[in-house]
Amino acid sequence: MFFTFTLGMECLALFPFVLALFVRTKLPPTPPSASSAAHQNNIGFFKSILQCIFNAQFFIQMTLFAFAFSLLWSLMIFLDGPLKDQGYEMAGYPTAVCAIVGTLTSLLAGHIADKTRKFKEIIRVCTVGFSCSVITLRMFLNQPRTGLFDSIIVYTLCGCLGAFSIPQFPIGVELGVETTFPVMEATSSGVLVIFGSLFMFIIPFAQNYTEKLHLFYAQSWKFALDVTCGLSIVSVILSLFFLRPRYRRLELENAKLALENEEPVTARTAASDIEMR
Repeated sequence: MFFTFTLGMECLALFPFVLALFVRTKLPPTPPSASSAAHQNNIGFFKSILQCIFNAQFFIQMTLFAFAFSLLWSLMIFLDGPLKDQGYEMAGYPTAVCAIVGTLTSLLAGHIADKTRKFKEIIRVCTVGFSCSVITLRMFLNQPRTGLFDSIIVYTLCGCLGAFSIPQFPIGVELGVETTFPVMEATSSGVLVIFGSLFMFIIPFAQNYTEKLHLFYAQSWKFALDVTCGLSIVSVILSLFFLRPRYRRLELENAKLALENEEPVTARTAASDIEMR
């Protein structure tokens, strides 16, 4: 059974590897967009990373992205103990529900973002929704399971966790690209993913450490979930009061479009200002 599972996972990993073999590095003769043309003036890899790190708005986005990534999956791993302690025998199904619902809502969030360009608004809704969901789940797990209806509620709350957390991944990457332009998309998105992966070590460590403290409750996992709720509230505060990104790439595209629509002076000034920054 384990061999079959491992073989299947290796086949899944092999598929994108084969696709990556056919990726070409040659740029098209005509840039597909104004922002793509700006990327042809490469500012250098290390300089790009430093530009991302020292961008205050991007640092806030890194923190939000890391919380969205790490709080969800570390919570899904940690929940196995509390659920068993309260009489639930779910064996990984909450994680599956979370992933499926989150994938579907990511498609919806991506469609809305493409149509409206309201990236930060979507992030704010997601952080608030995730925090409300994890706090509700924490309060609900105060009582042991009494019947099937309790299991349905847990599945519903886990679905809400995925619905409000997973869409932050693609939207957060797109927002990071907008904020750090003209840094290459691969660089800014890579910094986001690496920072989020780093928090996947920090958050589980914090949960396990606080559980071992045995503070305030007879069931020590409750305090660990309280810490998780507190971190989700921190992400809400960051998104509502400190997330003020500038859509640099979109500004350049609009400026170039205005230039083509016979607004040469204003558009040229705006486009040059964005490219130089």
